[in-house]
Amino acid sequence: MRLFPSSEHVRAQRLSRLDRFAGMTPADVKRVVAAATTIRVAPGEVLVEEDTVGATAYVVLSGELAITQRGEPIGTMRAGDLTGEIGAVAGPYRSATVTAVVETEALELAADVLKTLCDELPAFRAAVWDTAQKRLTRDQYTE
Repeated sequence: MRLFPSSEHVRAQRLSRLDRFAGMTPADVKRVVAAATTIRVAPGEVLVEEDTVGATAYVVLSGELAITQRGEPIGTMRAGDLTGEIGAVAGPYRSATVTAVVETEALELAADVLKTLCDELPAFRAAVWDTAQKRLTRDQYTE
């Protein structure tokens, strides 16, 4: 996994186009992008590993990720999807393994940053909590 040097403006545009974050104001979007670290994940690289302690969440900006539980495929993630939010907010252990299928760009949010953004940005909080709630109540990786 490596840092990705695209401009904050480009990342903000990508985030603002994602349905999950449609309720966010331009200022909210800029705040999230500024608080995050942008990463690029190579094909085959594991982003999140099941049953490990997790303290970061990721917003997928582009690419595709495969989701497995106990070694079995359960779904995929694409632009607009969140991963790692359960470990970051409900923790401590990751509920699935997430592996890049193609080169993937994502925003990485440490748990403390995620909490601050959720506390201060209601539309962002709604997107994160809605995703986490769905995952905790049923398999939602295959939307």
